[in-house]
Amino acid sequence: MADHKLTEDEKVLHGMGYAQELARRMSGFSNFAISFSIICILAGGITVLSAMGLNLVEWEPEFLESIGNWFIWIAIILAAVIAAVVLIVRKPASNK
Repeated sequence: MADHKLTEDEKVLHGMGYAQELARRMSGFSNFAISFSIICILAGGITVLSAMGLNLVEWEPEFLESIGNWFIWIAIILAAVIAAVVLIVRKPASNK
């Protein structure tokens, strides 16, 4: 490290009293905080849908016919987004 020549960015950081480092770690609390935030957002979305009159508890055929095919597409998109989040968060959360 002694023979490493400092770049302009590193000089600015050192001038402000900071060392350049990239820590790819995620504590248990950080993992919990992200998961809790996602759950709260999903719960809020369900609350909004139920306030708009979509009864998500009673899965009657009339209800399924009223929402049509868009529900299936939203479910597929939501599954893809959740899978993307899992793939993105997996690496920092693994502590390796």
